[in-house]
Amino acid sequence: MPTATSTIILGVVSGILTSAFLFILVQLFQRIVLPWYQALVYRGIDVSGRWISESAISAEVTQTVSADVRQNAHKLRGTVSVSKIRSSGTELVSLQVVGEIRDRLISLKVYSNDRKRFALSSLLLEVYGAGNVMRGVDSWYDSGSGRIASQNVVWHRKQT
Repeated sequence: MPTATSTIILGVVSGILTSAFLFILVQLFQRIVLPWYQALVYRGIDVSGRWISESAISAEVTQTVSADVRQNAHKLRGTVSVSKIRSSGTELVSLQVVGEIRDRLISLKVYSNDRKRFALSSLLLEVYGAGNVMRGVDSWYDSGSGRIASQNVVWHRKQT
């Protein structure tokens, strides 16, 4: 006959194993089944790939932004590399991007994972033509001047 202590231990262990099994099942559903289903039923444009935007920030500074975008149905994720070229040298920054696409409109949030660097940008873009050009507005916090700035941007899909 089992003792009260062994019954309690058996109950706790079985509860932990059940919780772990349910956690793994939920993760499997959210990371594999749900994205597969969303990709299956999504009928919008595919904007995944590498996108390039070049602009003149000032007379002395030019900026090239390269975004590697991964798309899962309407959700977008990826990385952004910002290269600022000045007469004093080149500065390269790597950032993260998340967003979504609805019809031809794209909303992106660009931020830094480095907690020692403050960077935040918000983009609203529209896909044009055959899907190889996006135009819109980029708004960001300019830590140099301490203000929020914005500019019109054009992104071109890099052909592979």
